[in-house]
Amino acid sequence: MVIIKCCMITLLFLVYVSIASAGGDDDVVVGKKQEVSYDSRSLIIDGKRELLYSGSIHYPRITPDKWPEILHKAKKGGLNIIQTYVFWNVHEPEKGKFNFEGNYDLVKFIKLIQEHGMYVTLRVGPFIQAEWNHGGLPYWLREVPKIIFRCDNEPFKYYMEKYVTMIIDLMKKEKLFAPQGGPIVLAQIGMSGENNKIFTSDETSSVKWATKENGPAPAISWFKASFQAPEGNDPVVAKMSGMKKGMVWINGKSIGRYWMSFLSPLGQPTQSEYHIPRSFIKPSKNLIVVFEEEPGTLIENIEIMTVNRDTICSYIEEFYPPDVKSWARKGSKITKVVDLLQTGANLDCPDNKVVSAVEFASFGDEVDGVCGNFAPGKCTSPASKEVVEKLCVGKPSCIVPMDKGLFIKGQDACPDIKKHLAIQLKCVEKA
Repeated sequence: MVIIKCCMITLLFLVYVSIASAGGDDDVVVGKKQEVSYDSRSLIIDGKRELLYSGSIHYPRITPDKWPEILHKAKKGGLNIIQTYVFWNVHEPEKGKFNFEGNYDLVKFIKLIQEHGMYVTLRVGPFIQAEWNHGGLPYWLREVPKIIFRCDNEPFKYYMEKYVTMIIDLMKKEKLFAPQGGPIVLAQIGMSGENNKIFTSDETSSVKWATKENGPAPAISWFKASFQAPEGNDPVVAKMSGMKKGMVWINGKSIGRYWMSFLSPLGQPTQSEYHIPRSFIKPSKNLIVVFEEEPGTLIENIEIMTVNRDTICSYIEEFYPPDVKSWARKGSKITKVVDLLQTGANLDCPDNKVVSAVEFASFGDEVDGVCGNFAPGKCTSPASKEVVEKLCVGKPSCIVPMDKGLFIKGQDACPDIKKHLAIQLKCVEKA
């Protein structure tokens, strides 16, 4: 039995204070230091649960003379907390030279929010997206030797830490955090779990983990478990069933982000299996660490499994354009490089393998299912499988033309429908 353990580490640095304005009992009191905590239901301010209604206002996009008017409207509209990013590339346009003047006056903006009786969520970044040039990263960062943005990269982490430390120190100096009597309730300053590398075998022991009971888990949780290496040489994946959005590490190495809660129009995750390189895996006692952002997940449903990449498929329609490789640029002109421009199914076996069998073939109306689970439609040419076998079996790759003359012998049983071609092949090692 795999024992799954979890560790909750918050993404947000929680700080809070009540601030004064001419409002009423719900307005906050300027300068009053208040304790902030939280549970699975809400923020708790001095023992009282608070329901926050947030809106985003980005100070660099607005001139300071308009800040009071916009904040007044936000307050009258029912908001009690304002969220803003901190824009690195406006505050440090040149390395080591800082600008906090005019509509870049972050301190003035935060104090003005306080004067209007609202709280603040400060999103430091450093990457903010926000439909802002370069995601808020300064352009001079690109000139730093060997830098790789938003990665476990020493040059990036060095400048990121300097910038974030400068912003946090500025907020402390101006007494803008809640324990100091300021309006900042929440400050997004990164994941302490990731910074402390608790996803590595050396650091997992430095954290107190709790044995997880079966059932949905809260948001912002870390989980760990162990698994044995799957037998054979087939590719290995983590099937993230039961999870929603987060990151995965195998033996301390990241395999990237998963996003199971992002659904296709069919209501299914756009991707559910995430590749684990065999080189990351030991024969036994492999460590998997998962950081999950959303609530209600079922970590016990995750599967470590092998996948079959020897089944290959193609599904095309009659009016698809020919393969892009049918053309090439010659000088200033694009010309065809094949004798016949024709739509076709292009299939290639992996790793120098060859086609051993045609597991499914249908030329006719639309088929049901997907690769690995095709089902024929209502009007399929009886010659479909035979045609594909002649063109593909025994070959490492093949092209099956979308040609009615190949598949329809005699009268077309359904002449008025758009034709579809679905093929599934099995690949094996070459004898």
